[in-house]
Amino acid sequence: MLPRISAYTFTPQEFHQIARNSFNSVWETGEPVTYSTKYITKEGDTRFFDVWIGPVFQSGKIIALVSHSIDVTENKEEEEKLKKSEKKYREAYNRAEF
Repeated sequence: MLPRISAYTFTPQEFHQIARNSFNSVWETGEPVTYSTKYITKEGDTRFFDVWIGPVFQSGKIIALVSHSIDVTENKEEEEKLKKSEKKYREAYNRAEF
């Protein structure tokens, strides 16, 4: 059996409410939910995660919830670079005389 670990162990305080709401929603509806969060490593680095929470059913009843997270930090960083690049070229285009 896997150890039971609180999701709040890995969740920054500022994201506890969205995590709590997400877990409650799955318990109440039986439908999976997703949300995005960040985590500050012990080295002080910021990492971004997409979190999925889903129900575990037994005999038609929810008996537990499972969660998994995917580190999307590199994707976020690439998105930011792309946004900056698009802004730079849009501003250059708008300044151009045709």
